[in-house]
Amino acid sequence: MGSTSWMPVAAPAWSAPACATGHVVWSASICRLQCSSGAKSKNVYDELHQDDLVSFMLARPQAYDVVTGAASLIHFGDLGPAFTAAGSALRAGGAFVFTVFPSERNGDFSVASLEGFAKGGCFLHGRDYIAATASASGFGIETIDSAVHEYKNDSPVAGLVVVLRKP
Repeated sequence: MGSTSWMPVAAPAWSAPACATGHVVWSASICRLQCSSGAKSKNVYDELHQDDLVSFMLARPQAYDVVTGAASLIHFGDLGPAFTAAGSALRAGGAFVFTVFPSERNGDFSVASLEGFAKGGCFLHGRDYIAATASASGFGIETIDSAVHEYKNDSPVAGLVVVLRKP
């Protein structure tokens, strides 16, 4: 999927107080069918876009209060370009909230094994790597917490929930 799986969102329901505009925008290229029919039929989005993550955000400087990426940065090894683009798209004080699979190689990222549904072929990211990349991209770290990313055969699959803040 590369850099085409992404969902910048102005404010998810659980963080509505952080959003001054109340608008929700979804940008995803998971597949044309989902973007064109499935998402539209939900009638919960102000706009739908099919675009590259980095290009989409760089083209919208200071447009969002919150950018989220649930299960999207797992398709990126180097998070630097995505962090830089999110920093560009966020207004001052904005939050960048996303999930990734954790890596035991704390200061780096790696590719998960191809075994099973959950992490096969996706990237794993270490906490120290995330923190260093966030800092280098100008973000403050609010949290990097362990959480359940998803379930496979009713068993939890570990993940990290990350909240970064643009000064």
